[in-house]
Amino acid sequence: MPDLYLFGSFELDAAELRLTSGGQPVALTGRALDTLLVLVRNPGRLVTRDELLTAVWGETIVEEGNLHWTISLVRRALGQGSQGAGESWIETVRGRGYRFLAPVEAVARDPAPASPGPEPVVPPAPHRPRVAFRWPTAAAAALVLLSLAAAKPGGPQAQKLYAEGLERMQRMEVMGAVESLRAAVAADPDLPGGWLALARAYDLLGSSRLAEDAALQARERSQGLPEGQKLAIEAAYLSITRRHGEAARLLRRAYELSHHRLDDGLTLLETLIQARQASEARALLIELRREQAAATDARLLLSDALIFELQEDYAGSLPAAEKALAAARRQGMAEIEIRALGLLAISRIRAGTTAACGRSADDVAVARRRAEGLGHRFLLARALQTQGNLLSECRPGTAEQEKVEQEAVAIYRDLGALGKTA
Repeated sequence: MPDLYLFGSFELDAAELRLTSGGQPVALTGRALDTLLVLVRNPGRLVTRDELLTAVWGETIVEEGNLHWTISLVRRALGQGSQGAGESWIETVRGRGYRFLAPVEAVARDPAPASPGPEPVVPPAPHRPRVAFRWPTAAAAALVLLSLAAAKPGGPQAQKLYAEGLERMQRMEVMGAVESLRAAVAADPDLPGGWLALARAYDLLGSSRLAEDAALQARERSQGLPEGQKLAIEAAYLSITRRHGEAARLLRRAYELSHHRLDDGLTLLETLIQARQASEARALLIELRREQAAATDARLLLSDALIFELQEDYAGSLPAAEKALAAARRQGMAEIEIRALGLLAISRIRAGTTAACGRSADDVAVARRRAEGLGHRFLLARALQTQGNLLSECRPGTAEQEKVEQEAVAIYRDLGALGKTA
């Protein structure tokens, strides 16, 4: 396979994962470089969203919005090197994927015989290990951590620092949370909840190796805990180390041990969705609706919409997201409300309904105002990120798209959630 790809003023070195323009380096994150490499290896050919997710992220569990975000970063970088190139070179095929339109010259450092036919999509060599630690909903995570604190409370100083770290995590003040939680486990190294919370904070910080190490520390200190809590810690560790199927099996056992407690079922359900196990998630959702007196719970309704989205059934995710939104407002679940608004906006575009872009823009504007009203900067950054994804499809290359994406990145960085900008 060729080592160098030339297009416009750019040179992409596949072996070194380095992009230059006119001999000058162009700053791009590793995931963005991987994405660009897949596209330039397939010039003129539609590369589907699933192909890109598999080639770039592999088994790592990511939201589809991360792909839109990464494409925006690539377009911005290419636009800096050549007037308007970012938008004109990468075509969005709505609801399907992306196509690289610029002529590409592939150059091998060591000449090799040409092979007939187009090159298949081949995942680029990974620039570094990166495992996305996708935590359950904030409420479910908080319940796990608080129950761990009750089971193994630690000394007074460790308790104080642990509580401070959890409070900062609830506000998504990641750098402050890391500081408090590191101090907590230093004060009491046998505090499993402290290590587990620290793993979550490190993941948001973008430090996957530290997240894995902290989760391992929690796992090693879980002896003596109730079986359900041990299973939750083990499942978290397995998720970090990419063994998502094993993690789901352990969470199923924890759910059975709790006699089908709703919060444990919700944690399992979200894990199955993040693992892209749509049929298993749908079966569990049906089970939860049948067994729980919470069929109209906004969290279950949002999960229904997310499963439809996972199956690319946007005609199904659209009404499901509307139901989740209405329920979240009735039940006062602000985070679910903002997530539902974002999903509703994307589903409108994917379903291709009349005036989809205008109505989707209205949905995102409401989500943004809601987050601003709550003073929740992490949710605001999420709403801005969704708005950037929306603009990349409806009005790509505009100053507004650039502005909202930069605002989102600035907030994530200020909070210390650097993992959201990778």
